[in-house]
Amino acid sequence: MGKKAKEHRKKVAKRNEQIKLQRKSQEKIAMDFLRKMIEKEKEGGAFNSPVQPLPNSSGSVPTFEGPQL
Repeated sequence: MGKKAKEHRKKVAKRNEQIKLQRKSQEKIAMDFLRKMIEKEKEGGAFNSPVQPLPNSSGSVPTFEGPQL
């Protein structure tokens, strides 16, 4: 492997490392935002009631038949 190829690999590795760090930073910001939003919703009581299934267009609640996992 020539000297230029080694230099190029080094540059590419450095660039990839910076991209990885940027992605990690963006993911952290997004997770913090979602965590804060969920906490705000919890304080407002959004998660106090049990989950109710939504009725389909005919007004009945869908049932699922078949093997249970």
